[in-house]
Amino acid sequence: MGFGGVGSMNVVLNNNKLLLNKNNRFKKTLGGYDNKDSNQRYVMPEIRPHTLRRIRLKIQKENRRVFIKRFVLMSLFIVLLVVVFLRYT
Repeated sequence: MGFGGVGSMNVVLNNNKLLLNKNNRFKKTLGGYDNKDSNQRYVMPEIRPHTLRRIRLKIQKENRRVFIKRFVLMSLFIVLLVVVFLRYT
């Protein structure tokens, strides 16, 4: 017997419980979530200042390109909207 809304609630709760059990499989993949055996911190390698500067300039250049593309596309879209609006009014 389903009992209407109560039955569907029970089905949802049971399905959620099954999903929680399936989640345990992934705990040991790639080091797991809660690996208490290794409390080692990752040590970043030393990077020279000129390398950091090159990376920073490269990222700024990429961001500038993305900004220009977005600006051009948005401008074209607005111009198109204005033309369509003026044409059909």
